[in-house]
Amino acid sequence: MPWNTGAVQKEADLAGAAGSALFDLVRRWAAPPSGGPPRRGNRPTASVLVVQAFPCADAELRVGDVAERIHVRPSTASRMAAAALGEGYLARAAAPDDARVAGLRLTEDGVRLRAAALDFQAEVFRRGTAGWPAEERAAFARLLVRFTADLAAAGLPPEPAGGPDVRAGDGN
Repeated sequence: MPWNTGAVQKEADLAGAAGSALFDLVRRWAAPPSGGPPRRGNRPTASVLVVQAFPCADAELRVGDVAERIHVRPSTASRMAAAALGEGYLARAAAPDDARVAGLRLTEDGVRLRAAALDFQAEVFRRGTAGWPAEERAAFARLLVRFTADLAAAGLPPEPAGGPDVRAGDGN
């Protein structure tokens, strides 16, 4: 089978365009929205990220679980969880398997913040794809979820090597 340089170039062009679009999406997401979840400056408050780490309203997590779910170092997750505790979105609970370890659970305010963040994200998706046919919207949603899962499985993006944990937005 002959080497098809045109197809390779088209795939490279598509990957380049998709990569640029992905990073544009991240920049747009970081811009202050009107009417979205609480923000500090141009980024979501740490508490929004922390409450979204909870898979459901009645889950209990440890700080290490939060760090893993939001892709930050445990020390960063600890500071973020402390902020969420101070803002009233989390409460401490003794871990059932080890009383020396504190678990975290959402308070009523945390449940509301989590729901508001998820609702806001769903609305952004709905508005961003409002003119799309239903089958394209559904296909894109499935592929986006798959892409995110595949990134996580591949360990991407890689953890920063000793530098600031910029993905959490706190610079620490």
